[in-house]
Amino acid sequence: MRRLIWVGSALVAVGSWFAACKLDLDESLIPHTDASAGGASGAGGGSGGVVDSGFGGVGATGGKGDGGPCDADTQCKTDAACLEGRCASGQCAFDLCPSKSACEGRTCEATSGKCSASQPFGFKATSLELSAEIGCGNVAQRCVAGFGDLVFVATADGALNAFRTTNPAAPQKLTVDAPTFTVARLVAAENRLLILSAVASDKLQVAWLDPPTDPNATTLALNQVGVNLSGATDGVFPAGAQGFFLVENSSATFFPAALLEPPVANNATVSQYPSTGLAPGASIVASSGKRLVSFRVDTSNTPVVPSFTLVSAAGTTSAQNGSEAAMAFEAPASLSAHFFASAYDGSLLWSTNRVTRDDAGTPETSAVVLRWPLTAGGNDFSGTLEIDLASYSSAGWSTVRRGPVALVDPSTILATVAYPVDPQLTLVRSVHVSNGSLVLGSATATLPFTVNQVGVAANRRVGVVLTPADTTLSLKATLHVFAPGCT
Repeated sequence: MRRLIWVGSALVAVGSWFAACKLDLDESLIPHTDASAGGASGAGGGSGGVVDSGFGGVGATGGKGDGGPCDADTQCKTDAACLEGRCASGQCAFDLCPSKSACEGRTCEATSGKCSASQPFGFKATSLELSAEIGCGNVAQRCVAGFGDLVFVATADGALNAFRTTNPAAPQKLTVDAPTFTVARLVAAENRLLILSAVASDKLQVAWLDPPTDPNATTLALNQVGVNLSGATDGVFPAGAQGFFLVENSSATFFPAALLEPPVANNATVSQYPSTGLAPGASIVASSGKRLVSFRVDTSNTPVVPSFTLVSAAGTTSAQNGSEAAMAFEAPASLSAHFFASAYDGSLLWSTNRVTRDDAGTPETSAVVLRWPLTAGGNDFSGTLEIDLASYSSAGWSTVRRGPVALVDPSTILATVAYPVDPQLTLVRSVHVSNGSLVLGSATATLPFTVNQVGVAANRRVGVVLTPADTTLSLKATLHVFAPGCT
């Protein structure tokens, strides 16, 4: 087989297609598959369509037709099953069963080694029932993760379920070894999945999974070791493309954090280092690249103002707390009313109640607002990029109505929020960047669970919502797959 440059069915471009489908988006804010374009975009972490994405064949050298230079799509040919070539900026790139439409998908048929006919799908592309209940103590948000074109769910029977979502309407079930320990948490960075046990007797079981080199791989390799850790893993966040922060969220010990970057040797000692200098009342809530993000709401004065801080060199002996950035609006005092998402590109998403005050000056809320306070590669927090996800009758300002959110691509978010008609249900919707502002996608879906029961994750292709089993409703644990730009 020829050596290929593989871009997982336009990993970078397809997110842009989803975001643009049925929407009038500002193209300058959408990543394109131009090899000359700079900056990271999709899971390949490269500069466009012609890259070694880490999810398939390595970048090739050589002449036309084998992954090298080209003048036309017809010169980009391969004998690899289900890979189709195209000429992008003078270089051959190969996609796994690409589709001509953003809201259609094709599947690689194992028996023939050929791509199926295109299959249309809408905002909710499909739902996959799982054979067992959710693992991770039945906490859905801790048991679902995704990167590249892969999505993972840990279930209570000890299995690690893996799906390839090149066709969102028909995800491909993959085989992956089950961890030998009880899974407590899944976390994905841009190019790696981390699987953790609970800490017991200063021991932590760690497994990780890297992108397969074969885009058609149906079996994924899992690496597993046991390490020494004397602290806790209250918070686990991505740290760059393949690393992770393990944080003990305790002010008494100055929020010690470890920077874990697999591969890790068996029986290695993982050390946590303090993040000194954080203001009283602060908590570590997220990460931005290789920095940690702290958050607090100052309740000592009125108005009650939220603030953020970046901790540079986090997880090392050189950890340094930066200056606080105060927002120009009020926020709920209770941390439970906030949801923070650490995006693969280093940006930060924040879903919480919009706070107003009644005539007596009592804080209340009647809306959930999504904010994008830190963009990819940014150093300055801002509250200007925001949009209300849903409106309600007035309630206490710390009422939990926000649900989990996740970044699908640099201009698309999958968000959940309490359904206004019945807050015991969850409303799923998309948010897009258009002309420098956030806009709501027109399609929505409703799930029969509260926002505290669901888990949300995304890879560079789709967003997913994990819901638990419910015997009263005769529902199995289910992975719901969403294409955020399709209606």
